[in-house]
Amino acid sequence: MDLQKYSREMINTEASQFPDSSTAASYAFLILAQFFNIMQKKHISYLIDLCQEQFRLTERLMELTLNVTICERLDEIAKLLLKEYADLKGSEMTELCSKSVNNIDWLKAEEPKIVRNEIKRIIEFVKEISEQTAVFISDSPRKQQRSPDLGGRNLTPRHIASTSTFETGSLSSALEKMWTEKVEYNTVIDFKQEIILLAIVKIGLKSMVEFSRLLLFSCNGLQQMQVDCLYLKQKLWQYVHDEHILNSLIDEVVASVVIQCTEPRLLEPSVANLICEKSDI
Repeated sequence: MDLQKYSREMINTEASQFPDSSTAASYAFLILAQFFNIMQKKHISYLIDLCQEQFRLTERLMELTLNVTICERLDEIAKLLLKEYADLKGSEMTELCSKSVNNIDWLKAEEPKIVRNEIKRIIEFVKEISEQTAVFISDSPRKQQRSPDLGGRNLTPRHIASTSTFETGSLSSALEKMWTEKVEYNTVIDFKQEIILLAIVKIGLKSMVEFSRLLLFSCNGLQQMQVDCLYLKQKLWQYVHDEHILNSLIDEVVASVVIQCTEPRLLEPSVANLICEKSDI
């Protein structure tokens, strides 16, 4: 029996009976993935040995599938189901990113004064996923909030190296992002909360890049996106374990908007930070 195919069909059939079938399916994929993961790590060897003893198969071991082969297959299925979960949640985040980019006429955008509600909804969505996965997957403690220094950043060498290019307020720095090494979007999924969150955030932010490339932006529109992306970076930091990748993803969004802007001019970093701070009040 193809357990992966059977699991997918069973989940989709059962989830279709719920009003919010997508949410129900995502929960089911996550639960079943963790079930197979725990089984192959802790219980399957014991169950196989028990069956061999109960059904007197110890004399026919050469005819049986090796324990390690069964464990490897269960591990593969568990990770495939976990990827199904990440892809489903990534699709949901893509919808939110689409609303944040496509539901506005950027050529008529007003001067940025606050972070838009659509952006805050994306943050809430990632927080919900973090809380959802924390129930089933044990992981390292979540990173704490940044100390309130320059741009909300602790100026260690690592942080200096990962500073977002648009934080300098320089158009040339933002455009350089178009020529830097691209982020690998096909994350190797594993049973660690931060890896799962990173995979989902990658899908969402990549879609935001693609949506931005299809639109035209005024100067105000560019600056609003600059503020929104800065806010995303400041808030998503606590959920994404690799800050360099997060900065690269968000830089790529801003760089795409700069390319599509009719009159590109970025806000001073201090002004953008002030707007983000006011949006938290």
